[in-house]
Amino acid sequence: MLDINKQDYEQHTTNMPEGTMGLVFLYSEQVKECLVLKEILKELAVKMPTRKFMQSVATKVVENYRDEDTPALLLYKDNKMINQIAGQKARDIFGGLRMNIHTVTYVLAKELGFLEVNFEEDPRDSLKTFNAYIHKKKKFLGQDEDLSGSEGEDDREYMNN
Repeated sequence: MLDINKQDYEQHTTNMPEGTMGLVFLYSEQVKECLVLKEILKELAVKMPTRKFMQSVATKVVENYRDEDTPALLLYKDNKMINQIAGQKARDIFGGLRMNIHTVTYVLAKELGFLEVNFEEDPRDSLKTFNAYIHKKKKFLGQDEDLSGSEGEDDREYMNN
């Protein structure tokens, strides 16, 4: 994964050989999802040598870039931007802090058309199932905390003096 700055950005996105696809990853060190995605993209860059992966702290390429707009992925082909995704939408589509190499690869392939990888099913479905399980468990435990069996009724006794 190539580290770039503002000057490199212009050079690397406007001078790609014909047919080359490139990804520019703009991130913030303060956004946890960016740090997770950064490691995953580094791994993908090694596995996918036919694609050009570049990264930069967002404010080094775009002055005053807001942290809430990161992570941002800008996809290029033949020196033209073909797709982009940023901010909360990017965090959500990859699976938030639970993203993994499979969910990121799936989105880059199926949703953004950047990679050529076949999937039998959406790996994000397992994250949804896991999240639903966690929420059900929390709800169950929340109701079960009061062992009195009163099911939320106010069973306190008051004494009048």
